[in-house]
Amino acid sequence: MFAALRAWLEAGADALTALWTSRKAEGCVRECHGDLHLANVVTHDGGVVAFDCIEFDPALRWVDVLDDVTFAVMDLDARGRRDLAFRLLNGWLDRTGDHGGLPALRFSLVYRAGAGAGGTPAPGQQHRGATLPAGGRWLDTAG
Repeated sequence: MFAALRAWLEAGADALTALWTSRKAEGCVRECHGDLHLANVVTHDGGVVAFDCIEFDPALRWVDVLDDVTFAVMDLDARGRRDLAFRLLNGWLDRTGDHGGLPALRFSLVYRAGAGAGGTPAPGQQHRGATLPAGGRWLDTAG
């Protein structure tokens, strides 16, 4: 399964190179959380707080902002809360106005699902594995 996923990701990465280059130049690649799935989010004092960001490897924190929010979107969907997944994504798009990254959304969903499932889907990339959510599978959700 991971061989097919790796091949799909490599082809997708090639197709998205120009988009990512322009997004980096526009400042859309910046220091983010890096591991923003639901196990790293809590409600506190009436708000939502992310914790346990990736501190050990800057290369895993410096990502496209769309990629960071995509992990939480994918995790909500995998847990059967597609309504909240779309609410999060739409709210983020409304607040940021960052619709330019949407062509990379599918790639980001699949990449995050593979990384979160403990795979190493892209050459040279490593990610600490996270536990699959109860009641859902990240790879099934993204596929």
